[in-house]
Amino acid sequence: MCIRDRGRDTRIDSPASAMDGAVRIDAAKPVLNREIGLANMGGNKEIYRQVMDVYEKENQDTIARLSAAIRDRRYEDATQIVHKVKGSSGSIGANPLNSISTQLQQALQDKDETVIPALAQQFIQTMQTLLQEIADMRE
Repeated sequence: MCIRDRGRDTRIDSPASAMDGAVRIDAAKPVLNREIGLANMGGNKEIYRQVMDVYEKENQDTIARLSAAIRDRRYEDATQIVHKVKGSSGSIGANPLNSISTQLQQALQDKDETVIPALAQQFIQTMQTLLQEIADMRE
Protein backbone atom coordinates (compact mmCIF):
# COMPACT_ATOMS: atom_id res chain seq x y z
CA MET A 1 0.00 0.00 0.00
CA CYS A 2 1.41 3.39 -0.91
CA ILE A 3 0.44 6.65 0.75
CA ARG A 4 1.38 10.24 0.00
CA ASP A 5 3.04 12.22 2.77
CA ARG A 6 3.93 15.80 1.87
CA GLY A 7 4.70 14.88 -1.72
CA ARG A 8 6.67 11.72 -0.86
CA ASP A 9 5.42 8.18 -1.33
CA THR A 10 5.50 6.08 1.80
CA ARG A 11 5.00 2.34 1.40
CA ILE A 12 3.33 0.30 4.10
CA ASP A 13 2.37 -3.24 3.15
CA SER A 14 -0.93 -4.38 4.58
CA PRO A 15 -2.78 -7.69 4.57
CA ALA A 16 -6.42 -7.28 3.61
CA SER A 17 -7.75 -8.82 6.81
CA ALA A 18 -5.51 -6.86 9.18
CA MET A 19 -8.27 -4.48 10.23
CA ASP A 20 -10.66 -7.24 11.33
CA GLY A 21 -11.71 -6.42 14.88
CA ALA A 22 -10.16 -2.95 14.85
CA VAL A 23 -12.13 0.22 15.41
CA ARG A 24 -12.64 1.90 12.05
CA ILE A 25 -12.51 5.67 11.76
CA ASP A 26 -15.18 7.29 9.59
CA ALA A 27 -13.24 9.39 7.10
CA ALA A 28 -16.30 11.56 6.42
CA LYS A 29 -16.45 12.80 10.02
CA PRO A 30 -14.08 15.42 11.42
CA VAL A 31 -11.23 14.11 13.55
CA LEU A 32 -11.16 17.18 15.78
CA ASN A 33 -13.97 17.86 18.24
CA ARG A 34 -13.26 21.45 19.25
CA GLU A 35 -15.84 21.40 22.05
CA ILE A 36 -14.06 18.53 23.80
CA GLY A 37 -10.65 20.09 23.23
CA LEU A 38 -11.78 23.46 24.51
CA ALA A 39 -13.36 21.83 27.57
CA ASN A 40 -10.04 20.06 28.23
CA MET A 41 -8.42 23.50 28.28
CA GLY A 42 -10.86 24.82 30.85
CA GLY A 43 -12.81 26.71 28.19
CA ASN A 44 -9.91 29.07 27.52
CA LYS A 45 -9.90 29.73 23.75
CA GLU A 46 -6.48 31.38 23.74
CA ILE A 47 -4.83 28.45 25.49
CA TYR A 48 -6.58 26.04 23.12
CA ARG A 49 -5.32 28.01 20.11
CA GLN A 50 -1.78 27.98 21.49
CA VAL A 51 -1.93 24.25 22.20
CA MET A 52 -3.20 23.63 18.67
CA ASP A 53 -0.31 25.65 17.21
CA VAL A 54 2.22 23.65 19.23
CA TYR A 55 0.52 20.36 18.34
CA GLU A 56 0.66 21.17 14.64
CA LYS A 57 4.34 22.16 14.77
CA GLU A 58 5.35 19.14 16.84
CA ASN A 59 3.64 16.72 14.47
CA GLN A 60 4.88 18.00 11.10
CA ASP A 61 7.30 15.08 10.74
CA THR A 62 5.42 12.47 12.78
CA ILE A 63 4.19 10.54 9.75
CA ALA A 64 7.65 10.34 8.20
CA ARG A 65 9.31 9.35 11.48
CA LEU A 66 6.66 6.71 12.24
CA SER A 67 6.77 5.30 8.71
CA ALA A 68 10.55 5.00 8.86
CA ALA A 69 10.49 3.35 12.30
CA ILE A 70 7.91 0.79 11.18
CA ARG A 71 9.66 0.15 7.85
CA ASP A 72 12.92 -0.48 9.76
CA ARG A 73 11.07 -2.58 12.38
CA ARG A 74 12.17 -0.22 15.15
CA TYR A 75 8.98 -0.91 17.06
CA GLU A 76 10.17 0.63 20.33
CA ASP A 77 10.82 3.93 18.55
CA ALA A 78 7.47 3.68 16.78
CA THR A 79 5.74 2.96 20.09
CA GLN A 80 7.20 6.14 21.61
CA ILE A 81 6.03 8.24 18.65
CA VAL A 82 2.50 6.84 18.81
CA HIS A 83 2.35 7.12 22.61
CA LYS A 84 3.08 10.84 22.46
CA VAL A 85 0.44 11.39 19.77
CA LYS A 86 -2.09 9.35 21.74
CA GLY A 87 -1.88 11.57 24.81
CA SER A 88 -1.80 14.90 23.04
CA SER A 89 -4.57 13.94 20.62
CA GLY A 90 -6.92 13.12 23.46
CA SER A 91 -6.15 16.46 25.09
CA ILE A 92 -7.02 18.52 22.01
CA GLY A 93 -10.25 16.63 21.28
CA ALA A 94 -9.00 14.38 18.47
CA ASN A 95 -10.58 11.24 19.88
CA PRO A 96 -10.50 9.21 16.62
CA LEU A 97 -6.71 9.65 16.46
CA ASN A 98 -6.46 8.83 20.15
CA SER A 99 -8.38 5.58 19.54
CA ILE A 100 -6.32 4.41 16.57
CA SER A 101 -3.14 5.39 18.46
CA THR A 102 -4.16 3.13 21.34
CA GLN A 103 -4.62 0.20 18.96
CA LEU A 104 -1.41 0.87 17.05
CA GLN A 105 0.60 1.29 20.23
CA GLN A 106 -0.57 -2.12 21.46
CA ALA A 107 0.21 -3.76 18.12
CA LEU A 108 3.69 -2.21 18.13
CA GLN A 109 4.34 -3.35 21.69
CA ASP A 110 3.23 -6.86 20.70
CA LYS A 111 5.26 -6.65 17.45
CA ASP A 112 2.12 -7.92 15.72
CA GLU A 113 3.09 -7.57 12.08
CA THR A 114 -0.28 -8.93 10.97
CA VAL A 115 -2.01 -5.70 12.03
CA ILE A 116 0.72 -3.05 12.25
CA PRO A 117 0.61 -2.06 8.55
CA ALA A 118 -3.16 -1.55 8.42
CA LEU A 119 -3.28 0.27 11.74
CA ALA A 120 -0.35 2.45 10.70
CA GLN A 121 -2.16 3.31 7.47
CA GLN A 122 -5.26 4.31 9.42
CA PHE A 123 -3.14 6.32 11.88
CA ILE A 124 -1.44 8.16 9.01
CA GLN A 125 -4.70 8.98 7.24
CA THR A 126 -6.27 10.20 10.47
CA MET A 127 -3.21 12.30 11.35
CA GLN A 128 -3.19 13.86 7.87
CA THR A 129 -6.88 14.74 8.23
CA LEU A 130 -6.31 16.23 11.68
CA LEU A 131 -3.38 18.37 10.56
CA GLN A 132 -5.47 19.68 7.68
CA GLU A 133 -8.35 20.48 10.06
CA ILE A 134 -5.96 22.40 12.31
CA ALA A 135 -4.57 24.33 9.34
CA ASP A 136 -8.12 25.11 8.20
CA MET A 137 -8.95 26.56 11.65
CA ARG A 138 -6.55 29.45 10.98
CA GLU A 139 -8.20 30.41 7.68
